[in-house]
Order: sequence, then structure tokens, then C-alpha cells
Amino acid sequence: METNSSTITIGSTLAGRSLLSRLLIFVGLISGSIGCLSLLAFFLLKPLFGIDMSALGNLEEKLADPNFLHALEFLQISQAIGLFIVPALIYSWMVERNWFSYPLLNKKVPPYALLLVLLLILAAQPLINVLVNLNSRMVFPAALHAVETWMKNAEAQAGKLTEAFLNIQSGGDFILVFFMVAILPAIGEELLFRGILQRLFKEMTRNKHLAIFIAAFLFSAMHMQFYGFLPRLLLGMVLGYLFEWSGSIWLSVAAHLVNNGSAVILSYLENKGLIASGVDQLGTNSDLSNILLVFSCMLLVAMILRHLSKPTLYKKETPLTP
Repeated sequence: METNSSTITIGSTLAGRSLLSRLLIFVGLISGSIGCLSLLAFFLLKPLFGIDMSALGNLEEKLADPNFLHALEFLQISQAIGLFIVPALIYSWMVERNWFSYPLLNKKVPPYALLLVLLLILAAQPLINVLVNLNSRMVFPAALHAVETWMKNAEAQAGKLTEAFLNIQSGGDFILVFFMVAILPAIGEELLFRGILQRLFKEMTRNKHLAIFIAAFLFSAMHMQFYGFLPRLLLGMVLGYLFEWSGSIWLSVAAHLVNNGSAVILSYLENKGLIASGVDQLGTNSDLSNILLVFSCMLLVAMILRHLSKPTLYKKETPLTP
């Protein structure tokens, strides 16, 4: 009996604490993890790339330098691992003495559901384009002109950095950028926002819909791209419901991967001249064909979401072996 009692105590280091204290501990884990990995990455810039930390000041003038761009990619990958993946896995271990169980990494989803998610994200692209277009037209009152100017400048700088990353010229660059822009955020951001925060907010509010909205709001705000806030918020809510319905992180990871990965693939194909540019404007024109396309996509998205929400779709799946 003593052994069982001891096992429960050890395995419940955080499980017995209040939800607020658990949230604060998780925030502390995020701060410590990203601080340590960012510091390590900065110190490695000189030996790996021959770049001093002071050279990071004026980014725009140096984005054309491939070596400098690779240094930024190295920093981005290091910070993403420190911000998203490391704290989520440590938190899962502290709560359940298992690296994978709390964010539901250890539950499979049926291949049919993964196929539906692929169709869902592809069908939603014209709708996302429309929302991005509408959000980009946001105008602030005169009293908030300074805020609007700051947001536009931040958006422009983020856009230039993204454009530089997606200016893929070789197969090796494609693999690196696909990992950085698609695979790493799909796993890391879903671990943080859905696997940990959404579950914590659900326990705190006892309302799954509110928890999904809060996690999606933070997910969109974290990107600091204000003129894409609305479509990213809605995408975050869709990812949240996929996580809630399936009881597994892998469905939202798959959706996130398809969404980000398609942007990388299209950029690569455009750079190679294999497809025409302007695919990201599909659905935004006001002609009849685009209106019909957007309407058809709305119906298809609604049908797929309705099917994905059915509990019977996930009943037969068993946990993955840790």
C-alpha cells in the first residue's frame, strides 16, 4: 500500500495544485525555456554563421544575404522549440509523469479523419483569402492613428521577413523552410495552445467553447500580425474544435501542417515558375465565379466540420504506445 501511495504522490506533482498555480507554473516554464534556448542560440551565431548579435539590429538591409538569412532561420527554429515544444513536454511530465499524455499526443486518430482534415483546409483557402482581404482593410479612428501606424509598420516588417524565408531557390532550402514554417509550428503551436492552454482553460472555466475561444485568441495574438488577426482567430477555433472532438492533438496538428505547408509549397512552385502568382487572391474578386466558389467552399467546409464533430468517428481508436 505504501508503494501505491508513493507512486500517486510522485505522479501528481502538479495535478494536486490549483489551476491558477498550474497556469502560472506553465508560464514560468515558457519564460525559462525560451530564455535559455534563445540565449544559447544567440551565442552560437558567431561560431556557426560568423555573425555577431549586434548585426541583428537592421534586418531589412541584410535579408538578401543568404548566410544572414540562415542565421535568422536558426534563431527562429531555436526559439520555436523553446517557446512551444520544451515547456509543453515538461509540463506534461510534471502533471502526469508522462511526456505525451497531457497534450494527448498518445492517442491516434483514424486515417479517414486525417483525409477529411486535408480536404477541410484546402476547401477553406478561398474563405481564408476573403477574410485576410477584409481584415487588411481595417481602419482605426483618428484618435488611434499612432496605434494604426505602429501596427502597419510591424505588419510590413513581418511580411518582408516571411517573404525572405519563402524565397526558396533549392531543394535543400525547401526542406529547411518546410520544417521551420510548417512542421515545427504545426507540432509546437498545437502542443502549446491546444494541448496545454486549451485544456487548462477548459478546466478553469468548465466551458469548452470559452476555452477554445481563449486559446484561439492567444494563438492569433501571439503572431503579432494584426491585419491577419481575424482569419487566424477563426483558424485557431477550428483547430480547437478538432482537438476537442477527436481527443487527440494529431488532428489539429495535421490541419495546421496542411495550412502552413500549402503556403510553402505554393511559394516554391511560384518561384520555379510552375504556377502563376496570385493564388493567395483566389476568391477575393467580386465577379460571379468567385462568389460561387466562396459559397461552394462554405458549404463544403460546413459539411466536413459536421462530419468531423461526430464522436463515432473516433471511438475505435486506441492510445499510442509511449
